[in-house]
Amino acid sequence: NKKGRALPVQSELLAHWPDGSPRILHLTFPATNGMYQATIGGKTTAVPSRNAIRLTRQGVEKVSVSTGRLTARLGGTGLVESIKLGKKEMIGRGGIEVRVVDGEQRAFTATAAERVETEIEVDGPLRTVVALKGRCSLGKETFLNFRLRFEFLAGIEGFSLAYAFHNLERGHDFFDVQSIELEIRLAGTKNPQHTVYQQSYGLFSTLGRVVTTPQPLHIRVDDTMSIAHVENHAALGDEHDYPFYLNPPCNRIDNWAVISDGDRTLQVDLDDFHLLRPKALSLEGNVARFGVWPAWAGNLE
Repeated sequence: NKKGRALPVQSELLAHWPDGSPRILHLTFPATNGMYQATIGGKTTAVPSRNAIRLTRQGVEKVSVSTGRLTARLGGTGLVESIKLGKKEMIGRGGIEVRVVDGEQRAFTATAAERVETEIEVDGPLRTVVALKGRCSLGKETFLNFRLRFEFLAGIEGFSLAYAFHNLERGHDFFDVQSIELEIRLAGTKNPQHTVYQQSYGLFSTLGRVVTTPQPLHIRVDDTMSIAHVENHAALGDEHDYPFYLNPPCNRIDNWAVISDGDRTLQVDLDDFHLLRPKALSLEGNVARFGVWPAWAGNLE
């Protein structure tokens, strides 16, 4: 850092120049605001991490990852066994779900997959990546391969989840998809509350506010606006008497949302949500449902 103190670091060489020297290097290290200097080559001294990630294999299909207070047990049918923060269970068994609806309105789910392969892509003290791979199923029928990639960072009480879907079935080059959804459920929730940040509020529309409501919130990104907005804007409880040219009232929100029950809080957001049209996020009860391809967008051909 700027004081000359060495920091713990985890590195991964992604690409190199023809002479063998590093071209792209992925570095993970604890950082705050300020200037940092990386030295490649020469003498190195390993600096231990105070909150190193612990990864434990539990048979062939399951793993346990601990970043400190956060412990995630992943793999096998059901995808997720549990994700806990301390002693509090945040996400229970099957609490992360992928649902794909085909052109015939048949819903295939990832938790119904007959087999889920667990791959440890990165295993390190500061950054660990675990991928779950399988095929969405409905009874004995299957449709689309899925890949869920969980990324954990040391000391961070959360995780990043990336998704990918592939058609690997020969002879089926073209098909229709009505919707693709990714659900995350806050386990054992009673009287859940939903929270978003309304970007403009009041007649002057210069101040925003945090809105918490038990009502469902249906958020979408489409061609009608340049930013994420709440479709059922009445749920925001904005009772200002706006002039006609401001009706309906401002329903633009930030890219994050929260489900809470007074004891636990689950915050979710989607990277570049406002740029990835069409996309959706619904908060209903204890479920945050991302519309990777929302049904209201029409069939994905």
